[in-house]
Amino acid sequence: MQRVIGVAGFKNAGKTTLVEKLVRHLTERGYRVSTVKHAHHSFDIDHEGRDSFRHRKAGATEVAVISRDRTAIIHELRGEEPPTLLAVLARLQSCDLVIVEGYKRDAHDKIEVLDVSLNHPRLAPDDPSVVAVAALGKVTGDSVPVFDRDDVTALVDFIIQHCRLDLPRLELRRAGLGDAADIQRLAREVYAKWVGIIGREPLPMKADYEQAVVNHWIDLWEHDGQVLAYIETVARADHLFIVSIVVAEAWQGQGLARQLIDHAFRLARKSGLPDVKLLTNKAFTSNVQMYLHLGFTLYAEEPFAGGITVHFRKSVS
Repeated sequence: MQRVIGVAGFKNAGKTTLVEKLVRHLTERGYRVSTVKHAHHSFDIDHEGRDSFRHRKAGATEVAVISRDRTAIIHELRGEEPPTLLAVLARLQSCDLVIVEGYKRDAHDKIEVLDVSLNHPRLAPDDPSVVAVAALGKVTGDSVPVFDRDDVTALVDFIIQHCRLDLPRLELRRAGLGDAADIQRLAREVYAKWVGIIGREPLPMKADYEQAVVNHWIDLWEHDGQVLAYIETVARADHLFIVSIVVAEAWQGQGLARQLIDHAFRLARKSGLPDVKLLTNKAFTSNVQMYLHLGFTLYAEEPFAGGITVHFRKSVS
């Protein structure tokens, strides 16, 4: 899954102008940016008389136009449902950030664009996916940061921090037997803080990682020659199960766990599995809150070893 930030609001609030400025500033800072624009009306990117226009009018479902400078693929829906935002994002090439204009009712994080003089309905008060407001005019009482709509530098700084663009993208590799000892060490270091909370060693501290690298899929991230994060998954009949996610203490709180979870969803999608599931100890409150924040649903609780295990799931679609 790509890093995504939305720019949403009502007509004439200044969304397109803001997206244009954000793209320019972010690319000037060296980031690779793509955009998705949702149009509420029919549109054409070619016109009568063009060869591609004639192809479409003749009945072609898709027309690809290729030149030395750019390419375009025009897909005629012809009564089909438009693709979801998730489907569109899946077709884009990898980049640092995708800015989505529109799709204000979708669940991705977004910036509300507001021109106070237009008296439009507000998004932020009732939509938890709104993470900031870019306003022309005075706005008070919002629980999220409010920026001047034209203060693009401040908005770009916010986006870089919120979307963790200043962090390295995790380049993961499949673990082998030679990595088992490093994985074991990292698991014991990270989970040690919970021993005093639950009165025992959590299961990842006691796992046999020589067996795990053979029987499960473990992807790990190395930095300066050290294993600093990994995700362990196993494909089951109707879901991908995340056995554990581990990030070294010094790197926690920087969005790396989210990148690992995004990776799990890519694996599930590639395998045709509809859900991703995981579990954790209810006493691990920071973990519980993280999974809820990332859109997982807590669907079951059960007693285990003197505590409570909580089960989470989230649909791949």
